[in-house]
Amino acid sequence: QKMAILDLISLNTDRHSTNFLVEERDGQDPELVPIDHGMILPSRMGLQMRRHRLSGAFTAISRLPGSRQPFTDEMRKKIEEIDEDEVIQTIRASLARMQ
Repeated sequence: QKMAILDLISLNTDRHSTNFLVEERDGQDPELVPIDHGMILPSRMGLQMRRHRLSGAFTAISRLPGSRQPFTDEMRKKIEEIDEDEVIQTIRASLARMQ
């Protein structure tokens, strides 16, 4: 569910099955780790250009087991606690540092 939230917030238009690594730790279940975030936060023009990437092969998260289950109460609470202004400020600050 956390990956889905990250991709929804960032408008990731490139989450297909080869953009994951499988992390295996001794004694724990393997975990999927999302990689390749090069197509996040598209402009309106960029989003229009990539509309075809919003379904099918580019939505690997929607095909994971449990993807159709509603968010848990705990996850909903965490989503509600997201401070949109803080997210925007953090992204802008990161972009400024990168420039």
